[in-house]
Amino acid sequence: MTPEDFYTKPACNTPQRLKLYTIDGADSGEWIEVYGIDSDAYEAALAETQQQLLAIEVTTSVYKTKALEGGSTPTEMEKAANDLLQVSQDRQAILKSRELETKAALVAGWSFKKEFNKANVMELLRNSPAIAQSLDSFITNRLNFLKKK
Repeated sequence: MTPEDFYTKPACNTPQRLKLYTIDGADSGEWIEVYGIDSDAYEAALAETQQQLLAIEVTTSVYKTKALEGGSTPTEMEKAANDLLQVSQDRQAILKSRELETKAALVAGWSFKKEFNKANVMELLRNSPAIAQSLDSFITNRLNFLKKK
Protein backbone atom coordinates (compact mmCIF):
# COMPACT_ATOMS: atom_id res chain seq x y z
CA MET A 1 0.00 0.00 0.00
CA THR A 2 0.98 3.60 -0.45
CA PRO A 3 -0.01 6.69 1.51
CA GLU A 4 -2.22 7.68 -1.42
CA ASP A 5 -4.38 4.63 -0.74
CA PHE A 6 -5.59 6.44 2.37
CA TYR A 7 -6.40 9.77 0.71
CA THR A 8 -10.09 10.59 0.99
CA LYS A 9 -10.03 14.25 -0.07
CA PRO A 10 -9.69 13.65 -3.84
CA ALA A 11 -12.51 11.12 -3.73
CA CYS A 12 -14.77 13.43 -1.71
CA ASN A 13 -14.15 16.24 -4.24
CA THR A 14 -15.78 14.05 -6.89
CA PRO A 15 -19.58 14.22 -6.54
CA GLN A 16 -21.40 10.93 -6.10
CA ARG A 17 -25.07 10.19 -6.74
CA LEU A 18 -27.38 9.78 -3.81
CA LYS A 19 -30.55 7.99 -4.87
CA LEU A 20 -33.73 9.55 -3.53
CA TYR A 21 -36.47 7.36 -2.17
CA THR A 22 -40.12 8.15 -1.59
CA ILE A 23 -41.35 8.32 1.98
CA ASP A 24 -42.54 4.69 1.72
CA GLY A 25 -39.05 3.56 0.67
CA ALA A 26 -39.59 3.12 -3.08
CA ASP A 27 -36.86 4.23 -5.49
CA SER A 28 -38.11 7.50 -6.98
CA GLY A 29 -35.72 7.41 -9.91
CA GLU A 30 -34.48 10.85 -8.82
CA TRP A 31 -31.04 11.61 -7.42
CA ILE A 32 -28.79 14.37 -6.17
CA GLU A 33 -25.04 14.51 -6.65
CA VAL A 34 -23.13 15.43 -3.53
CA TYR A 35 -19.60 16.12 -2.36
CA GLY A 36 -18.23 14.28 0.68
CA ILE A 37 -17.31 15.50 4.12
CA ASP A 38 -13.61 15.78 3.22
CA SER A 39 -14.29 17.95 0.17
CA ASP A 40 -13.17 21.51 -0.52
CA ALA A 41 -16.86 22.47 -0.73
CA TYR A 42 -17.44 21.27 2.84
CA GLU A 43 -14.34 23.03 4.13
CA ALA A 44 -15.44 26.32 2.51
CA ALA A 45 -18.95 26.06 3.95
CA LEU A 46 -17.54 25.21 7.38
CA ALA A 47 -15.16 28.20 7.25
CA GLU A 48 -18.08 30.51 6.46
CA THR A 49 -20.02 29.10 9.40
CA GLN A 50 -17.06 29.61 11.72
CA GLN A 51 -16.68 33.24 10.57
CA GLN A 52 -20.34 33.95 11.22
CA LEU A 53 -20.21 32.27 14.61
CA LEU A 54 -17.13 34.24 15.57
CA ALA A 55 -18.91 37.48 14.69
CA ILE A 56 -21.94 36.53 16.76
CA GLU A 57 -19.71 35.48 19.68
CA VAL A 58 -18.02 38.90 19.64
CA THR A 59 -21.42 40.59 19.61
CA THR A 60 -22.61 38.35 22.44
CA SER A 61 -19.54 39.21 24.47
CA VAL A 62 -20.19 42.94 24.01
CA TYR A 63 -23.81 42.58 25.12
CA LYS A 64 -22.83 40.38 28.08
CA THR A 65 -20.39 43.03 29.22
CA LYS A 66 -23.08 45.70 28.93
CA ALA A 67 -25.55 43.53 30.83
CA LEU A 68 -23.04 42.83 33.61
CA GLU A 69 -22.10 46.47 33.90
CA GLY A 70 -25.75 47.14 34.30
CA GLY A 71 -27.27 50.50 34.03
CA SER A 72 -28.16 53.16 36.46
CA THR A 73 -31.86 52.67 35.81
CA PRO A 74 -34.08 49.61 35.64
CA THR A 75 -34.96 50.58 32.05
CA GLU A 76 -31.29 50.45 31.01
CA MET A 77 -30.83 47.07 32.72
CA GLU A 78 -33.95 45.71 31.04
CA LYS A 79 -32.74 46.95 27.65
CA ALA A 80 -29.35 45.29 28.15
CA ALA A 81 -31.02 42.01 29.10
CA ASN A 82 -33.35 42.19 26.09
CA ASP A 83 -30.43 42.93 23.77
CA LEU A 84 -28.57 39.89 25.11
CA LEU A 85 -31.65 37.72 24.63
CA GLN A 86 -32.01 38.95 21.03
CA VAL A 87 -28.36 38.17 20.26
CA SER A 88 -28.86 34.67 21.65
CA GLN A 89 -31.93 34.16 19.44
CA ASP A 90 -30.03 35.52 16.44
CA ARG A 91 -27.25 33.02 17.13
CA GLN A 92 -29.71 30.12 17.08
CA ALA A 93 -31.22 31.35 13.80
CA ILE A 94 -27.75 31.68 12.24
CA LEU A 95 -26.82 28.16 13.34
CA LYS A 96 -29.97 26.72 11.79
CA SER A 97 -29.49 28.70 8.59
CA ARG A 98 -25.81 27.76 8.29
CA GLU A 99 -26.60 24.08 8.77
CA LEU A 100 -28.96 24.24 5.80
CA GLU A 101 -26.52 26.32 3.71
CA THR A 102 -23.70 23.88 4.45
CA LYS A 103 -25.78 20.95 3.25
CA ALA A 104 -26.85 22.90 0.15
CA ALA A 105 -23.20 23.73 -0.64
CA LEU A 106 -22.48 20.01 -0.90
CA VAL A 107 -25.11 19.38 -3.57
CA ALA A 108 -23.45 19.51 -6.99
CA GLY A 109 -26.42 18.63 -9.18
CA TRP A 110 -29.73 16.80 -9.44
CA SER A 111 -32.06 14.94 -11.76
CA PHE A 112 -35.12 17.14 -11.25
CA LYS A 113 -36.54 19.17 -14.13
CA LYS A 114 -36.64 22.21 -11.87
CA GLU A 115 -33.63 24.49 -12.34
CA PHE A 116 -30.64 23.50 -10.23
CA ASN A 117 -29.51 26.44 -8.10
CA LYS A 118 -28.74 27.14 -4.46
CA ALA A 119 -32.16 28.56 -3.65
CA ASN A 120 -33.95 25.51 -5.07
CA VAL A 121 -31.59 23.13 -3.28
CA MET A 122 -32.20 24.93 0.00
CA GLU A 123 -35.96 24.79 -0.61
CA LEU A 124 -35.72 21.03 -1.21
CA LEU A 125 -33.66 20.40 1.93
CA ARG A 126 -35.78 22.73 4.08
CA ASN A 127 -39.03 21.06 3.02
CA SER A 128 -37.79 17.47 2.90
CA PRO A 129 -36.03 16.66 6.15
CA ALA A 130 -35.81 13.01 5.04
CA ILE A 131 -33.62 14.00 2.08
CA ALA A 132 -31.53 16.29 4.29
CA GLN A 133 -31.02 13.40 6.72
CA SER A 134 -30.11 11.01 3.89
CA LEU A 135 -27.62 13.58 2.61
CA ASP A 136 -26.01 13.80 6.07
CA SER A 137 -25.67 10.04 6.32
CA PHE A 138 -24.32 9.71 2.79
CA ILE A 139 -21.70 12.47 2.88
CA THR A 140 -20.25 11.38 6.20
CA ASN A 141 -19.72 7.81 5.01
CA ARG A 142 -16.38 8.07 3.20
CA LEU A 143 -16.92 4.65 1.65
CA ASN A 144 -19.55 6.24 -0.61
CA PHE A 145 -16.76 8.21 -2.29
CA LEU A 146 -13.97 5.67 -2.50
CA LYS A 147 -13.46 3.58 -5.58
CA LYS A 148 -14.72 0.07 -5.20
CA LYS A 149 -12.04 -2.58 -5.76
